[in-house]
Amino acid sequence: MTRRTAYVAWLLLSTAFFGLTGCSTVAKQAFRELRGAQADVLLVEKIPATALARYQSVRFAPVTTTLGDRLCPPSVVRAYNRCAEREQNELARYFPGGVPELVLNGEILHFQSRGILSGAQLLTRVKMYDGGRVVADAIVNTESKSFREGGGGDLAETCVEALGKLLRKHKQRAAEQQDAARAS
Repeated sequence: MTRRTAYVAWLLLSTAFFGLTGCSTVAKQAFRELRGAQADVLLVEKIPATALARYQSVRFAPVTTTLGDRLCPPSVVRAYNRCAEREQNELARYFPGGVPELVLNGEILHFQSRGILSGAQLLTRVKMYDGGRVVADAIVNTESKSFREGGGGDLAETCVEALGKLLRKHKQRAAEQQDAARAS
């Protein structure tokens, strides 16, 4: 049995035991541990479903912040940039390279680490540029009430993965619309 399997089994048994005894707080925390960090990408202005699909390449610019090291540790910025580089490589299947290029400029607006009674949060604004023109503007709200995934690196990874998911979704919608147009 792997360590992760043993951990999940322990959480499930604990959840069942405490759920039967009426202690829902432990059951809620067990669920949060299983779920981990979650991110919501909120577009500032609506864009067409296929607006990002025409781009042949995607580049994540290094994330910035004006918060300073006390409010946003440099480790969070480094984790975001490391995850962005990995996500950019994974997106190469959908964005093989060439022009036009979509550049994602992120700025960390707020970071709160996990406390005993509070969850962790990373709030990032990401503007997507085509040359000098803003194509999309998004706020990514990443939160975690999990102790296991409540660090800055976990939040940064979930934030970047959510952006990748948004980009893949736009490419897939465009492909589905093209297939439907060919079929008609």
